[in-house]
Amino acid sequence: AAGDFEIPEGVSRVVVAGVLDLPPVLTRFFEKNEIMVNVLVPDPRVDEWGRPGLDWNENEIRWPRSGSVTLTGDPGQQATLAVAKVIEAESDCDEVGLGTADEQVAAELVRSFARAGWVVHDPGASLPSSLVGWLSCWRRFLQNPGVKEVVDMLAFDQGESLVEGIRSLQVEALSSLLDSHLVRDLSDVERAHQLILDSLESTNSESKRKRLDHQLELSLIAERVMADFSGLRKRFLGQGFHQGMRSLAGRIDRNDEAGLLLWLDETAGAAQEVKRPPVFWIELLLQDLGPVPEEAPDERVLDVQGWLELLHDPAKHLVVCGMNEGYVPGRSSSDTWLPESAREALGLPREKSRAARDAYLLHALLEMRSDNGRVDLIVGKTSQAGDVLNPSRLLLTAKGERLARVVEQLFAEVEPSDSGVAWSLEPHWKWNPRKKSPKERMSVTAFSKYLACPFRYYLQRVIGMNGPEPERVEWNHRDFGNVIHEVLENWGRDEVLRDSADAAEISKWLEQSLDELGSRHFGGDLPLAVSLQVESMKLRLGWFAEEQAKIRAEGWRIVEVEKDFELEIAGVIVSGQIDRIEQHDDGRVRVLDYKSSKGAKDVVREHQRKYRLDPPAHLRAKEVMAPGGAIWTNLQVPFYADAFGKVDEIGYFAVGQDETNVKITPWDDFGEEEKDSARRCAEWIVGQVQQEIFWPPAEKVAYDEFEDLGYGRELAEAFVEKGGLV
Repeated sequence: AAGDFEIPEGVSRVVVAGVLDLPPVLTRFFEKNEIMVNVLVPDPRVDEWGRPGLDWNENEIRWPRSGSVTLTGDPGQQATLAVAKVIEAESDCDEVGLGTADEQVAAELVRSFARAGWVVHDPGASLPSSLVGWLSCWRRFLQNPGVKEVVDMLAFDQGESLVEGIRSLQVEALSSLLDSHLVRDLSDVERAHQLILDSLESTNSESKRKRLDHQLELSLIAERVMADFSGLRKRFLGQGFHQGMRSLAGRIDRNDEAGLLLWLDETAGAAQEVKRPPVFWIELLLQDLGPVPEEAPDERVLDVQGWLELLHDPAKHLVVCGMNEGYVPGRSSSDTWLPESAREALGLPREKSRAARDAYLLHALLEMRSDNGRVDLIVGKTSQAGDVLNPSRLLLTAKGERLARVVEQLFAEVEPSDSGVAWSLEPHWKWNPRKKSPKERMSVTAFSKYLACPFRYYLQRVIGMNGPEPERVEWNHRDFGNVIHEVLENWGRDEVLRDSADAAEISKWLEQSLDELGSRHFGGDLPLAVSLQVESMKLRLGWFAEEQAKIRAEGWRIVEVEKDFELEIAGVIVSGQIDRIEQHDDGRVRVLDYKSSKGAKDVVREHQRKYRLDPPAHLRAKEVMAPGGAIWTNLQVPFYADAFGKVDEIGYFAVGQDETNVKITPWDDFGEEEKDSARRCAEWIVGQVQQEIFWPPAEKVAYDEFEDLGYGRELAEAFVEKGGLV
């Protein structure tokens, strides 16, 4: 405030150069203290303090004689037009001045000129402070010491400086457990670690053991980093905010760039008087920490000037964007407690004085280049969000017929930037995945992936691209099915219970097993969404128990569950796991695969499809033809029959969302012909994979896990030629 303003000792004269809106409160200070002030302005038509008079609001401002006034669309179009004006004038970078009062346009100018090969810097641009981001995460962690909060903290450099270890591995470990076990806090991480150990002890599969070994390694990293942050939190809360923050300051703000220590000194006294929790003080600190200005690149050739800075730019060719009302002149205050009359009495800038200042400034910019220069003024039609903008009133000062022509020009319709344009990806935006040879092992479930789309198979099964969901708070369809499978597997391994024909006995055992599984994952406090899913599973398992009792009464008994197998095809090991093998009292053998989708699916339709027209390009080989003219789309259940040997019946055991969808759906008439055909198709797929034939991708798939990579178009258009496989 001016009341606290003091002239340094020894200063007898003040020079005000090129300031068009010296605040009245400051001029009164100079007058009161009888300080000699020299005001330097390039025009005599101002008052003694260099401020344009209000009569400038009535003056007509002629459009540039050399240059243009052009209406265009959004900020991106304004920036593109600015580049075009510079190219049209053949101006060198040292002859160009670039400015705008609209920050949205400033950002677009930087991008557009960069595409044209000019490095342009926006001095008004700023980046969020990493310290602010980290402190926001730390505040949440103090309130809720969860895994997600730690992942957020590790996104900042400050997180790495506080605990030992490699940050990228720590984030990977925590994210992996969030996705696989829905861990919430340290206790959940410890339970997940034990579950992985239990799985390692019980598995005989080498490939599964390798996967579990990696998960175990990640769980150890996750457990360590959670324990470290939990210990840090405990010490911080024990010390209190100011002492705790001082102990962190050297690591989270090493050079004290944010002035953290000074802030702590200034608020220490208040903290003694006001007893508030640490979260309160962090929120107060966050209010005082602002954004960090972007550093100017060394190779920059231009700065995007603000509207007021343009007066000091000597460039011969001036390009000014954002010539819209609300920017030039700028908006007046919207504070209802400070109307124009109050602002005048308080010596604050007013709308009329601001408009007069900007009218004078525009006039000066044009006059400075009237003889040997050029000015291009660019008017936007819409904002980035699509809001309609009006031309600046400073461009509408003409009279009579000339005003009519100006209005016609500046209020014309403008096509949006993407109107009539066939959108296409620029080459540098296309995905170029790494090239990798396939492994000499395949899973039976991988066959359906290749039949659905060879390229998506390559992305997922060869180079390992998957879409984790670490932010979810409930089991997804994969987890849901795995939990039901695990409960049924445990029941099927109990040779006494699996032979029971008592539905109540089976149901009670299954419910108890499900509750135990939930406790092993989450302790006694299941997430609300998961607890609802558990209740849904109990209903399904109850209906399963009734169906199982009927099946046992019909003479079918389980002889083996989750049977692992391996077959060699063309030098490649194909592995799988059969959910359930049954034998009837009369000797018949049946192989079943559990399915936990909402409805009971037809097993034949899940494996074969008939096309009215030509099938997709990758499904036209004779080897993919099934008996009867259909196309193989899945080989899972037929391959189980092939792997087991003599099988009389195959099918699904559906554990659906209601009682009518809990049943066995058999593959009627399945025989040797179907088994041999499926084997030929499997051999063909193995050959295709080993020859690395993964292109082209299918145009449509039932469920596209890579839809986001397509930018709303077919996947082939979003990748480099032939997916980078050549």
